[in-house]
Amino acid sequence: ADHRNARIQAMHLNATTIMANTVISGIYFPLDIYVQNDNNDPTIYVTLSIASRVEKWVKGARTGEPIVTDCQDCVGVALDDDRNVYVTDTLNHQIIKWSSESQTVSVVAGNGS
Repeated sequence: ADHRNARIQAMHLNATTIMANTVISGIYFPLDIYVQNDNNDPTIYVTLSIASRVEKWVKGARTGEPIVTDCQDCVGVALDDDRNVYVTDTLNHQIIKWSSESQTVSVVAGNGS
């Protein structure tokens, strides 16, 4: 995540140069990403800290789908084996879970204080 330039870039791990491809651009202050790679068809989850949300970007999308819209200073993002998304809600001192099955948000750790 290149938050100063409002973009997400991809780099090949075995490349001999440091060239990167911009895969998402025009997003405000991305902080963390998680790439779910299913059969070379990646989905990218991006925390937008200042915008207080997490977006899901599928390959070829022009915009991201907001999946968590109420976290305050969301910083970290991770997925489990069931593709549930976990986000750190820093200012509320909690971990939020977005269920991929029900598409609902719940608090799984912390008490908001």
